[in-house]
Amino acid sequence: MTEYTKFDPANPPSPLMTGEPGSFAHFTMTTRFPVILQNVLDDHAGQYPAGIVAALQNLYDELTQDQPVRSLETTAPDGPAWAEAWRPYHGRTWLDLPWYFAEAFIYRRLVEAAGYFGTEQGRRGAEEQGGQSSSGQPSANNSEGKKWIGVDPFLPRKQAELDSEATWAVAAVALSHAPDGSAESLAALLHHCLWGNRADLSYTKVAELAGGKILVASEQANLLVDDTEAVVEYLQGGRGAEGQGGGGQRSAVGGRVDFLCDNAGTELLMDLVLVDFLLRFGWAERITMHV
Repeated sequence: MTEYTKFDPANPPSPLMTGEPGSFAHFTMTTRFPVILQNVLDDHAGQYPAGIVAALQNLYDELTQDQPVRSLETTAPDGPAWAEAWRPYHGRTWLDLPWYFAEAFIYRRLVEAAGYFGTEQGRRGAEEQGGQSSSGQPSANNSEGKKWIGVDPFLPRKQAELDSEATWAVAAVALSHAPDGSAESLAALLHHCLWGNRADLSYTKVAELAGGKILVASEQANLLVDDTEAVVEYLQGGRGAEGQGGGGQRSAVGGRVDFLCDNAGTELLMDLVLVDFLLRFGWAERITMHV
């Protein structure tokens, strides 16, 4: 098991800030996320109503012009929790926020702007301010806006990625590295699953360029923490003595394994490859996917 520095939860280190030049956080907020927003607009060109287009454009301007971060305008059940999380940063800009809050909140803002939860709050603000919501976002027409309730703004990208030959080539390579139910095969798939995390929707080039070239062995040097051996040992212990054979036959099975799902496309596909392996060869009795 990798040894790494532990910290006192009561006295954690200062958070990584989005304004730190050269950091991944700064790169994400100044480069990656403007592209993500533009992609959503481009993918729905001629489809989104004017109100949603304007809301997305306003969010793009707010981010790229480093304007103060606006709160949500939502009647969704998660609204109060987000309002409480946003309150300490009222008046700050996108380049003056703790990294994790900034990333999570801007995705939530994007989903709201795309009309996923409806536009009731925006329409109320529009009635009060003559056509604009209280955050400056023009509200979508009622009937047009309803069409997009519950519609994933990233759906076109997810579908395109799953239609790509490169995506399935990555899965084929992963499967080729796990010919049996051995501990070595499990370790290989754990690493494929890990590196599949790079191929999310904000890193589409990873999926395009990977093709079949995720070289698990050469990537190990890039890991800061590697608990592969401990994970394999833990799962192996749950299988019992009968499950130690390592061949292709399913014998005694382990317990429950939980997956915390993050993104769709290639990343989810790598998760499913690992899920199949764990169940097929008895490394787990039950898998729970949290989405």
